[in-house]
Amino acid sequence: LHPYHVEIINLSEGWATLDASDHKHAGHGHGHEEKDLHTWMDPLIAIEQVKKIAAVLSHHFKEIAPSIKKNSQKLIQQLAQADRDINAKLSPF
Repeated sequence: LHPYHVEIINLSEGWATLDASDHKHAGHGHGHEEKDLHTWMDPLIAIEQVKKIAAVLSHHFKEIAPSIKKNSQKLIQQLAQADRDINAKLSPF
């Protein structure tokens, strides 16, 4: 664990990232070497991130692991539904 008893989890590990050198939003851009880590905008990627977070939390907090599992499964179901809804709305395009 981290010195402050916090485990650092790289939630973007294994995901392709975009070059953010030309990416701009809210009136500002990103540096030339930066990567666009907007992985949270994809419900399917968010599902994988929830699984990673739940696994680490369950490992460190075994006494509440069943609750972590239950809540993460509920969130995964909600994210999967959000993905279906997004795809249905965007399918005409």
